[in-house]
Amino acid sequence: MWVAVHYAVRLVGDGSLVEDTRSSGYGDRAYGQPLRFELGNMGDEDVLRVLHVAVLDMHVSGRRRARACLSQPDFGYREKPRTIERRGDGRKVVRRLEGDWLIDVEVE
Repeated sequence: MWVAVHYAVRLVGDGSLVEDTRSSGYGDRAYGQPLRFELGNMGDEDVLRVLHVAVLDMHVSGRRRARACLSQPDFGYREKPRTIERRGDGRKVVRRLEGDWLIDVEVE
C-alpha cells in the first residue's frame, strides 16, 4: 500500500525543528509536497522508519504523534540529521545533532 503524509520532526525538550515536509523538499519530493512511500518497505533509506508504524490504521486527514530516539536502529534516522536555527537577527545556523535525542514525529 502506498501512503502520502506530511510530517514534522521536533526534538523533545527544546522543540527544535529537525524536518518538516511542508517547508522542505528532498530527493525527488518537490518543495512542500507530502512524502509518498510504500508502507512496510523498511529498506527505503529516504523514509524515517517510525513513519511506517505511525501511519498504521490512520484515516484520511487523521493526525498522529509518535516518539522515538533520534538514532534508534529500528525507528530513527540512519545518520544524524542537521537542524536549522533561526537567530533573532534573521540569520540561519545549521548544526549537526550530537547525542541521542528523543524526537516527536507528528504525522498528518
